[in-house]
Amino acid sequence: MSALSQRALKQYLYDQSKDTLIEEILVTVSKFKVVEEFYRSKIDDDSVALARYKGIIKKAFTISLTTRKVRFPIANKAVNDFRKVASSSKSVADIMLFFVETCIEHKKTYGSMTSEFNRNMENMYKDAIKYIEDKGLKDVFSDRCKSISDVTSGFVFGRFVKIIHIGQDKIDEPDGYQY
Repeated sequence: MSALSQRALKQYLYDQSKDTLIEEILVTVSKFKVVEEFYRSKIDDDSVALARYKGIIKKAFTISLTTRKVRFPIANKAVNDFRKVASSSKSVADIMLFFVETCIEHKKTYGSMTSEFNRNMENMYKDAIKYIEDKGLKDVFSDRCKSISDVTSGFVFGRFVKIIHIGQDKIDEPDGYQY
């Protein structure tokens, strides 16, 4: 089965009446949670979806008695899924930094982590910094990034400390700064 082309979908939608389209959207919203979250973010704000996806991330970092392993695929999927339903770039940056802050809290609680743990934290932070810069949100998140930098400056786990400082330099420097 081939993927539905945008052209075919557009033609189908143009051929439908307004009432039919409204009915189809209502049915779709009732069948698919992600579609409901998408429209809730459009109509209200991202707060309900943001809280839900932050909860998923927190739960992915919950350590059971049988395993000390963080479920990064679940946490990363939560960030990616939220990006699909969010209507605000601030909320997307917020959840990305929340992921990093949750990593930091986990590390402070459980101590030394694996290279996979550090790599996931580092990659999300780099992605967050890039996203914040691309969306022009430096003023909104500079204090939070500085806080992350301050907290992690005592950590000794290789490249992440360097990335934190590189990211912090990017956030704090005036426009035109080149690293």
